[in-house]
Amino acid sequence: MNRTSAPDRFVLKVTDQGPGILAADIDRGFERFWRGQGSRHIPGWGLGLWACRYAALSLGGRIEYLVFELI
Repeated sequence: MNRTSAPDRFVLKVTDQGPGILAADIDRGFERFWRGQGSRHIPGWGLGLWACRYAALSLGGRIEYLVFELI
């Protein structure tokens, strides 16, 4: 995790080692109960990114899923 802040914003960057989300499914990743193909064998409800977006929006913020390719 990495955080930065300024008078008008707070940015929290989270990097994980999970299966990730296919580029074509990024928008669906924020839907309630949606789970990607790579996570079918991992227990869960598919609420994590949805709950984060709901919380961010309720506070006047936003959340984005960005994909970085490691070289």
